[in-house]
Amino acid sequence: MLEYEHKVILTPEEYRCISEHLAGGAPSSVQTNYYYDTDDMKMNGKKTTCRIREKNGIYTAVIKEHLPTVGLSKETVICTGESRDASAFEHMGLKSQGSLRTERTILYSDDYIKAMIDENIYLGCTDYELEVEYRPGCEEPAAVYMQHVYELCQSNLWDPSTVTFFERARSAKSKSERFFERKEYLIEKLNYKYIQVTGRPE
Repeated sequence: MLEYEHKVILTPEEYRCISEHLAGGAPSSVQTNYYYDTDDMKMNGKKTTCRIREKNGIYTAVIKEHLPTVGLSKETVICTGESRDASAFEHMGLKSQGSLRTERTILYSDDYIKAMIDENIYLGCTDYELEVEYRPGCEEPAAVYMQHVYELCQSNLWDPSTVTFFERARSAKSKSERFFERKEYLIEKLNYKYIQVTGRPE
């Protein structure tokens, strides 16, 4: 299955502004991604994400390929069930690398696009994003919605970061990319502290 989307990483102020003006009291849902890779993160290096997503008590194992075209990815469902079964990934020589918890609020949905904001918590940090998913051939209404959100933030926030809104959209990284960047940072930080204490690499 191909997935088409526009994405932008939001500042906390933008997230609060969008929530206040567009969420309209919409209920939030929670999902958790459990990521699998080798310890040297070979799959992530190949732009491939192996994850099990838990939502409403259902666990879905997926291999997701991030394609060269920005905002385009391909998902292959491996299995679904009522418990987290990592055997499919373990057979590939992968093991659990941690999890990312998302609180998601749907802002808008019709036959062409679905817009949502996410609060993501993982590996000791929190970030925020806007995602606008769209059907093939419906990129224009998705872009129009992104423009609408940009203008909302620009008119309600005295924050120069809104100027870079579309620059951030063009370079936005996926949840898994951000997760593994954070993981690598923590590993490097831990190794640095180990060298400081022992005087030798781990």
